[in-house]
Amino acid sequence: MFALTCYGWLIFRSESWSQFADLTSRLLAGGGVSWAVAANLGIPLLVYAGPLLVLHLWEAARGDLDAIPRSPLVVRYSVYAALIYSIALFSDFRGSEFLYFQF
Repeated sequence: MFALTCYGWLIFRSESWSQFADLTSRLLAGGGVSWAVAANLGIPLLVYAGPLLVLHLWEAARGDLDAIPRSPLVVRYSVYAALIYSIALFSDFRGSEFLYFQF
C-alpha cells in the first residue's frame, strides 16, 4: 500500500502527462547510480554500519549473541567506551520543534 501511495504522488508531482510517463519509465528502468552518489552514500554507510558489521561477524564466529558481555574485561570496557564516545560525537543534541507545531 505504501508503494502504491508513493507512486500516486507522482501524479501530483508531475506537471504534465509526459513528465508523469517519463518519471514512470525511470522508476521501472531502475537507472544507474553515479560514483558521486555512491561515494556520498557509501562512505557514511561504511562509517556507521562498519562497526556493527564487525560486531555481527564476531558474534557469528563465536556462535554467541552475547559476545561482548562474555568477552574479557579490557575488550568489554573498550567497546563500551567506544560506544559512549560515538554517541557523544555523532549525536544531534540540538532541539527541534515538533513537526506539527507549524500548522
